[in-house]
Amino acid sequence: MPLYLAIALNSLACLGVHCLTREGMLMYKVADYIRSKVGEFICKPLFDCPPCMASVWGLLGWFYLVPGLAIVPYMLVLCGVNALISKLYYYGD
Repeated sequence: MPLYLAIALNSLACLGVHCLTREGMLMYKVADYIRSKVGEFICKPLFDCPPCMASVWGLLGWFYLVPGLAIVPYMLVLCGVNALISKLYYYGD
């Protein structure tokens, strides 16, 4: 799979999970329950912070999409893409 496609798919997966766990969305109650049990430190890489989500979801995406590539550059690029997209998404907020 081409690198740009792997990054795009992985970033969309991260942002999809992030959007689904926002207030008023489908998985909000599950995310709120998890947040109350484990705290903010664990929730950020799981569903609360798109750049932070590159650590957990990037690892899973790397194993599935491009395991032959170096993992550190992949996760850094994914973190940057997630940060850019989330800044654009939350620009009006």
